[in-house]
Amino acid sequence: MDFRVLLEKAYGPKAHPKVLTPKPTRSRPRLVLANRENACGRMITNHKQVGFEVIVFNPKRTTPLHESYASLNSNHAMIVVHGASLTHSLFFRPGSVFIQVVPIGINWAAFADIGRGARSLNLEYSEYKIGVNESSLVDKSGKENFLLKDPSALLKKGWPSEFMKIYLKEQNVKLDLERFKSCLKEAYTKAKRFVDKNG
Repeated sequence: MDFRVLLEKAYGPKAHPKVLTPKPTRSRPRLVLANRENACGRMITNHKQVGFEVIVFNPKRTTPLHESYASLNSNHAMIVVHGASLTHSLFFRPGSVFIQVVPIGINWAAFADIGRGARSLNLEYSEYKIGVNESSLVDKSGKENFLLKDPSALLKKGWPSEFMKIYLKEQNVKLDLERFKSCLKEAYTKAKRFVDKNG
C-alpha cells in the first residue's frame, strides 16, 4: 500500500494537474477493457458485444505513465487477458474489480504471475478461464488437437519457445458471452458497491 501512495504522488492529479480524467458517473461503474491491439496475441475479438459501455484502454509504448494512471485510477473495474499489460492493475484503487481472462495453456501462470499481486493490492480479483471454443486455436488446430487438450505437452517435449509462440503470441480470445455473463454480473455488483463507497 506504500507503493500505491508513491504512485499517487508521482502520477496523481497534484503531480499532473493538466491531465484529464473521466468524470465520475453516479449511475453505473466504469469498466476498463485492456485489449492488447498493439501487441501480438491474446486480444478479445468480440469486446463490442459485451453489453457494457466500456472504456477501451489500448496504451502504446509511447503513452506517458501519468496518462495511463489517470485513465485507470478513476475507474472501477478492469477486464484484461493475461499478459504484461496486467501490470496496469497497479494503477487501480484498492477495492476496484479486476478480472483476468486466462487463455488456454496459461492456467499455471495466471495466479502466480498476477493474481497474488492483485490480491496484495487489495483488488477484488477473479479469473475467467476460457473454454476451448473461446480460443482462436480451435480454428487453427481443431478441438481434438493435443495443443488444446494438453497444453503442457509442449513443455514436456522441451519446447518452451514453441509454447510461448502458440499460447502467448498466436492465441486470441472470443468470449462466450453466455458463459461470461455470470462473471460480468458479479463484477458489476462488486464495482457498484465500490462506486457507492468511493465514488
